[in-house]
Amino acid sequence: MIVNLSKVISELESGSRPKGGVKDGVGSIASLGAEHLESNGGFNFKKVKYVPDEFFRSQSKGIIRSNDILIVKDGATTAKVSFVDDNFPFKEASINEHLFRIKVNTELAIPKFVFWYLFSNYGKDQVLSDFRGATVGGISRAFVDKTQIPLYSLNEQKRMVKLLDRADAFRQKRKQAIDLLDEYLKSVFLEMFGNISFNPHGFNIGKIADLVSEVKYGTSAPAIEKGKYPYLRMNNITYSGEMDISNLKYIDLAEKDEGKYLAREGDLLFNRTNSKELVGKTAVYNFTIPMAIAGYLIRVRTNEKALPEYISGYLNSLHGKQTLMAMCKSIIGMANINAKELQSIKILMPPVNLQEEYSKKIKKVHNLKQKMLNQSEELDNQFQALMQKLFS
Repeated sequence: MIVNLSKVISELESGSRPKGGVKDGVGSIASLGAEHLESNGGFNFKKVKYVPDEFFRSQSKGIIRSNDILIVKDGATTAKVSFVDDNFPFKEASINEHLFRIKVNTELAIPKFVFWYLFSNYGKDQVLSDFRGATVGGISRAFVDKTQIPLYSLNEQKRMVKLLDRADAFRQKRKQAIDLLDEYLKSVFLEMFGNISFNPHGFNIGKIADLVSEVKYGTSAPAIEKGKYPYLRMNNITYSGEMDISNLKYIDLAEKDEGKYLAREGDLLFNRTNSKELVGKTAVYNFTIPMAIAGYLIRVRTNEKALPEYISGYLNSLHGKQTLMAMCKSIIGMANINAKELQSIKILMPPVNLQEEYSKKIKKVHNLKQKMLNQSEELDNQFQALMQKLFS
């Protein structure tokens, strides 16, 4: 039997925040928004905001409870869903105005069954059928009347949930292994070079300027639909320090500008403008084909004293991230670190042969990680195929 989603839920509501928004260091009750929902159906609690206890007690809506389904209602991640299970870390928490909270009528449906349906590509497409608006669009409460869901017996739903939970656990183990590789990379850097604050190996201390031969900004020219060169922007560098070319724009360059704006294999790319949390993302360009860089990026070429992997390793280390966070200047919601400031950063100057050893190690790990990412993507595809088979 196929029914509207509205038939199997007992509550649908959004939340709110105090007048003036949520401020750091104020409040004791977690307030979750779209940024806290992860694409795997879980949560990211690294940067949780809090609302005052008094405000939370005054609210009758948007209070998170066990077995709730949270769904993003507007913006770029509209229809992303997460499930509040027994491992949810907050005894009391609320949602802000960018989320819907769904409570399932357990006499008709199992909450996790409804979650898996909304998590599936088929369910997500139905939710997005209610999407409206151009600049910052979203879904309305009416999405529950436009989204249809298959309604099986409760025993059959339990069987399907058990099957999907088992498949998802296998999928998540692969992702956890990938996360461990990122931690391993950081530990390798620290083991080989140490923390600059203590300098346990007694290396000379200099500045990034001492290790580079060229530093250039990217072009401010707009992207075009069919350009000669792929156009790298700030979203093409990950926070963990890798290149992500899954979403590329394109651009044409005059021949005289190619030397200024094209990245070549071994270049260090630095994201000079972004939010305060993301400014300073750094990665080594490891592709053989040339790509143009946008103005929010800085292209750095090292001299004979350094390898790009070493500088990238430092800027992606905990100490490096803290240094970047402390030095960036915020302007109207965006933070900036210019080329001069980048070059002024203090850095250990270990011998090149040690940097080469480090470079070989991380290249091996990156190759392994890429294989695991490919396998993870295949597992995701298989998981979606399983859900499609179960729900169709």
